[in-house]
Amino acid sequence: MPDSYDAIVLGAGAAGLMCAATAGQAGRRVLLIDHNDEPGRKILISGGGRCNFTNVNARAENYLSANPHFAKSALGRYSPRDFIDLVEAYHIAWHEKTLGQLFCDGSARQVVEMMLAECDKGGVTLSLGHPASAIEHADGQFRVTIDGRTHTAPALVLATGGPSIPKLGATGFAYELARRFGLAVVQPRPALVPLTLGGDEALFRELSGVSTEVEVRRAKAKFREAALFTHRGLSGPAMLQISSYWPHKGDIAGRKNGVLISMDAGEIFTYALGKLDDRGRMFVKPNDPVYEGMIVGIHSRDNDLVVNATRTKQLTNFRVSGKEDAIKITPPIDLTLEYGVEFIEDDELVEITPKSVRLRKRHLKEHDRKRASREA
Repeated sequence: MPDSYDAIVLGAGAAGLMCAATAGQAGRRVLLIDHNDEPGRKILISGGGRCNFTNVNARAENYLSANPHFAKSALGRYSPRDFIDLVEAYHIAWHEKTLGQLFCDGSARQVVEMMLAECDKGGVTLSLGHPASAIEHADGQFRVTIDGRTHTAPALVLATGGPSIPKLGATGFAYELARRFGLAVVQPRPALVPLTLGGDEALFRELSGVSTEVEVRRAKAKFREAALFTHRGLSGPAMLQISSYWPHKGDIAGRKNGVLISMDAGEIFTYALGKLDDRGRMFVKPNDPVYEGMIVGIHSRDNDLVVNATRTKQLTNFRVSGKEDAIKITPPIDLTLEYGVEFIEDDELVEITPKSVRLRKRHLKEHDRKRASREA
C-alpha cells in the first residue's frame, strides 16, 4: 500500500521548509522530499554564511513580477516582521546591515535548524538524500516514487527552485515537471547574478577582489551599494540588484585561468609567495595554513599548476644581509563566499570555516585529479 499524505513538497530549501511547516501546523499530513543529503543548502551559504533572512524595508514594489498584486497579497499575509518574530522566538541574535538587511549574528545553520524545528512541530515527514524516480498523476492523486516506495497525495508542491546555483545541485527539474502536467511556465532568465564579461572583454582583472561603493543604473532602475571586481567582471550587491534589469546576452564561457594548487600541508612563508608572485594572483598571505589540494591562487595561464606554497629559503652557514632579503609580494585577493561561489569550476569546492573562506579541489590528491580527468 502506498503511503498517503495530504501534501507532498518537493524541495527542502527555504520555500519548501516554510511550506511544509505551515501546512503541517495547519493539521495537514506532509511529506518533504529533497535529493540533497541536508536541507537548506542555499540558506547555509546565503549572507556569507550568516543568512540574510529578511529585509525590514521589503515592499511589494521591490519585486519584479508579471502579476504585481501577488507580492501585495503575500506580504499582506506574512510580513518581514512576522519572520523576525519567529527568529526571535528561537532566541537567534541578529543585526541590521546596509539598507535594512537582517543577518544572523551567528551562523545560517541556526535558521535551518529553526525551520526544521517548525517542521517537527507540524509532524512533517522528511525524506532526504533520495531523489524521486517517478512522479505521476491519476484519479486526483499524485504518486511519487522514492527508492521503490510510492507515496500519494492530492496536492504536490514544487519548491525545488530554479537552475541558479548548479554547484549546489540546482536544476530545471521543476520547470520540466510543471510543463509535463500542463502548467504554463515563464521562461527563466538570470537575475540577482554577477555581471560577467566575455573573455575578450574582461576588464579590471588587476582589481580582482577589490570592493567599493558605486551607483549603477539601467533605464529607470538605479542602486547605490557596494560593487566587487572579480576576475570575470563585476559582482557585489549593486551588480546583483541591477542584473535583474540587464539584457541577457547568452551563455557564458567557463573560466579561462587555471589555479595554483598547494602540493602539501604547512604554513605559507613570504619566501614562497615571492617565488610564486609572477605565477598569478594569490588567495593566501604569509603565515596562512594550507593543505594538499587547497587552491592558493589564480594561475596566470589557462592550466592548473601544483606549487610548493610552503617552501623556505635554505640558509648557508655564512650569510650577509642585503637587498635580496626584501621580498615584494602582491597583496592577496580577499576571498568572500560570494566571490568563491562565482569563481569555482565543477571540480572545485568552497570551504567555509569560522575564520575564513577557502577554495579546494574536489579531489585533494593530484593522482586522484588526473584519474577523474581521464574518466570525465
